[in-house]
Amino acid sequence: ITHIMGISRDVTSHRRAEEVLERDKGKLEKLVRENSQKLLATQKKLDRAGRLADIGTISATVAHELRSPLAAIGLAAYNIRTKSNNPQISGNIRNIEIKVLESDQIIKNLLLYSGLKSPIQEDVKVCDLLNECADLAQSMFPEHDITIRKIFKCSHDITLKADPVQLQEVFNNILNNSCESFNKKRGDIKISASADK
Repeated sequence: ITHIMGISRDVTSHRRAEEVLERDKGKLEKLVRENSQKLLATQKKLDRAGRLADIGTISATVAHELRSPLAAIGLAAYNIRTKSNNPQISGNIRNIEIKVLESDQIIKNLLLYSGLKSPIQEDVKVCDLLNECADLAQSMFPEHDITIRKIFKCSHDITLKADPVQLQEVFNNILNNSCESFNKKRGDIKISASADK
């Protein structure tokens, strides 16, 4: 007598699971790729943020190291100019003062672009700031034959609530763009200021 023994097992659920895995394999691989790309992008952003933080730290150090000697140079130049009756010396000292202003503006821009400085609301004397920006623009384009006319129809003591560094940056950009726009490097620029009562 021959006996045959066997075990029967329902593998339907197992095959269905395999079919689901096979069917969704492409979706899973795509999902893994997308998540990997997102992780890489996030890592790049973190690396960039770290570099920007380093730039900010360097900017703060440079600003601190340069501003003290610049202030000393500016004060010394002012003292010499007020005590000198020689026009040539006074002219040279004025050039030094302008270069100090230009250097200080570069430091302010560096701090502004590095994101270290948040806007600070102060009472800014607009006419004084416009005068300073006009002098700076005139000195930065010595090869241009440009006349800057200032027409202030308001008190020189009038103030505006604003960040002085950012406001100065706006005025400087407008004036520099105006100076650069003249084809023959000559022309007139009119700056007017008035106040509504």
